[in-house]
Amino acid sequence: MSSFAYFRLPGQSQYLCVRSRQSPIELSSYAALDATTSGYVLAPFHLSSAHPLLVITADFVQICPLTPVLMPQISISKQQADEDIYCADFRRFHAALQMHTLQKVVLARQLQVELNTHIDPLALFHQACVLYPHAFVSLVHTPKSGTWLMATPETLLAKLPTGTQWYTMALAGTMKQPGPWTDKNCEEQRLVADYIEACLTPHSEQIKRSEPYVRQAAQLYHRCSDFFFTLKPSTRLGDVLAELHPTPAVCGMPKNTAQELILREEHLQRAYYSGFSGPLNVHNTTHFFVSLRCMQLFQRRCTLYAGGGLLPASDEQSEWNETALKLNTMLNVLQSKSY
Repeated sequence: MSSFAYFRLPGQSQYLCVRSRQSPIELSSYAALDATTSGYVLAPFHLSSAHPLLVITADFVQICPLTPVLMPQISISKQQADEDIYCADFRRFHAALQMHTLQKVVLARQLQVELNTHIDPLALFHQACVLYPHAFVSLVHTPKSGTWLMATPETLLAKLPTGTQWYTMALAGTMKQPGPWTDKNCEEQRLVADYIEACLTPHSEQIKRSEPYVRQAAQLYHRCSDFFFTLKPSTRLGDVLAELHPTPAVCGMPKNTAQELILREEHLQRAYYSGFSGPLNVHNTTHFFVSLRCMQLFQRRCTLYAGGGLLPASDEQSEWNETALKLNTMLNVLQSKSY
C-alpha cells in the first residue's frame, strides 16, 4: 500500500487526499523540516529511528466532496483495557509530582479492540467526518507508521490566510457538560497557556492571548485560550515546532523532565499518538494538529489511545474515568450504524 493522507479541516464539507510517488521523507529533527515543501506531515510524540518525522510529498492532491458511504456493520468481539497497569503508572507519576520535580505530567493508556470483520479505513474516515464536523479528521498511512485515524480538536500551529499571522491554542481541562470548573482544571489550563506564551516569546512578535473560554470537542468540554502572533524574520518553522511540541497538554512541565519520565515509566509505546499531523503548503494551507483522539488500525483490530494531565491534586479514579470518556471518540466511530 502506498503512502497517503486523507484529511478534512474543521467545518469543511470536502476533504483532500494527498499521495506521493515515492516513500515518505524521513527526518530526525524538526529543524530539518523544509517550510517550502508541499505535503502532509506526521510527527511522533518522541523522535527516534523507529518513529521519525514523516513527510508525504504532495505529488497528487485531490479534492473530494463528503458523500454518504456504506458503513460496514462492525461488531466488537473484545475490548482489553489494562486498568491495573494504568493504576501502577499513575502511582509512579503521582509520586514524582508529590516530590515537586514536576508541575504536571500526562499519563496515557491504550485500549485494544478486536473486531469480527476486516476494517475499511476509508469508511471509518467518512464516519468520523460525519460524527465530528468541528474536528480535524485525518486518515494517514505510510509503511513506516502504519495506518492512523484521528478526530482531534487541538491546533498545534497554523498559518492564517493573511500569510503573515500564525495561530495556536492552549487546550486543557475536561468536563462532560458545561458548568463550574474545578481548581484542578483551571490550573491545568493556565499551566499550558503560560507555557505556550513562553515558547512563542523568543520567536514571535505581537502575541495576543485570549481569556480562557469553553470549547466543545465531540461530547466533551475543555478550557481554551487562543494565541495570535507573527514570527520574527529569523525564525524557522522547525524552530517553533521544536519549542511547542510536545506541549504540556500531551507531555508535562518542565517539558524535558516530563518527557523523560513518560519514556522511562509509561507502559506503552505512544508512537504517533500525541505527536502532530497536518498539511504543509497544501492548497495554501499549513495547519498542524495535535494527534489526539486517535487509533492505529490493523486488519481486524484497533489500538485506541487517550491520556490526561496529572497534577499533585489528581485522583486516580477520576483520571481513569476521564481517559474512558476520551476513548469514546474513536469507539463511537467503530460502533456507529451505517448511514
